[in-house]
Amino acid sequence: MDIPESVNNGRQGVDISYIVTIGRHTSLVRPGGVWIVLTYNQSRFDFLTETDEDEEVGEGGIVIPKAYWNVEEVKAVDAPSGAKNGVSNVGVPVVQHYVFVLRRTEFVAEARPE
Repeated sequence: MDIPESVNNGRQGVDISYIVTIGRHTSLVRPGGVWIVLTYNQSRFDFLTETDEDEEVGEGGIVIPKAYWNVEEVKAVDAPSGAKNGVSNVGVPVVQHYVFVLRRTEFVAEARPE
């Protein structure tokens, strides 16, 4: 992503994933806080559990979201089938949604010097 020079004061832009942006914005939650998410995507928060990196800060000085959040629990729940009353559910696949319980870590990012 190229950021106009008038916006970035002449600094070079850094590509940031939307997931990293969400992780940063939700980092404003106090340590110990809980984020409960209902999603259709079982792998929504794989980036919090499957990285090999142990560092909190990644490329370009961007804090890695897993530094802020731990996945405490994932529970599958059956979604409504959409079948109408009196209509058989035979052959209708079971659709599940997922409830993620995330807990804010104690990590606090330091402000970067200008």
